[in-house]
Amino acid sequence: YVNEGTSLARAHINFAFGRFDDLEESAKLFLEKHEQDTALEKGEYLDILRLLAQKSLLLDDYERLEKIYQDMSAYQPEDLATNQLYLCNSIYAMVLMARGEANKANQVASQNIEIAKQNNYLGLMAPMDSMFVLSRTLLAFSRKEDALKIIFELKKMTEKYRHWPWYFMADGSISQEYAVSNRISEALA
Repeated sequence: YVNEGTSLARAHINFAFGRFDDLEESAKLFLEKHEQDTALEKGEYLDILRLLAQKSLLLDDYERLEKIYQDMSAYQPEDLATNQLYLCNSIYAMVLMARGEANKANQVASQNIEIAKQNNYLGLMAPMDSMFVLSRTLLAFSRKEDALKIIFELKKMTEKYRHWPWYFMADGSISQEYAVSNRISEALA
């Protein structure tokens, strides 16, 4: 149990600092232990899958994201606790966005953000991935101001929790939108 907990904690730390190779190693150790004892906490397994899905989304590795979604779908219990539903929805929203299904991705991400608010999910459980998906779907709907508002919230949140991959993704998204809108000085700043 200690090894499992350590691997889970290391996976989160490695993700937060953008050490993706180390994340893979920590996740692998956790998943190997999980395969040996499937009675382990389901939420922790889904949490590791979510981290790997986030990495895949950030690196545009949609093929791996789809594989992670298949693993999650095969594992998903019939009766989901709120925490498990939240983790599954996080992965599902990312997959829908990657597939180009903006309407569905928007709905799932919005629901997930609401779950996070109602349950006060902060830090590691904060809905950073769902906020990113929501902002991307709003851009697809040509709602740039709404999308930028969410991206600014995401940037502020990720700086507070020191989740640097999401911080830089948010910062890059802001710069990109400013550049596309011909707001070059703001984009450069």
